[in-house]
Amino acid sequence: MKKFFLLLTVFVLFGVAACKKDKSPTDLLTGTDWQMKGWTVTPPIFGITDYYANAEACEKDDFIRFNKNGTAVFDEGATKCDAADPQTETSTWAFNNNETEITFDLNDDPTTFKIKELTEDTFKLETSFEDDIDEDGVNETFTFTLTFEAK
Repeated sequence: MKKFFLLLTVFVLFGVAACKKDKSPTDLLTGTDWQMKGWTVTPPIFGITDYYANAEACEKDDFIRFNKNGTAVFDEGATKCDAADPQTETSTWAFNNNETEITFDLNDDPTTFKIKELTEDTFKLETSFEDDIDEDGVNETFTFTLTFEAK
């Protein structure tokens, strides 16, 4: 009889583990401090493709926290580049296009990013824009890729 109850207990535990619900994109994104770990642009702008490598230490400790109520808090982290800057700024955010895109609206300037990856540890975004950076009269399309890791 002990073997029966032990076997039953094992099956119940495996059954509960198998029924573990996958986290929704909102659950993966919210409640975590996301710190930038990569920022690239293609094609290069003024010869630079890896903006993160060229960022100052005071920028690399910044992080974002997304809240389920649709707000996001951008935090300057432990060091500020300019002491006069506020420690935090609040934005709104929303998923779009079946949760494959996210839009931030910081200071009435909405920007939409494609979500390239969203896991418990990694949040990768991409956005493109067209501009005549070198003022040669020809617009180019630039793609920024931002990679964040759970802090």
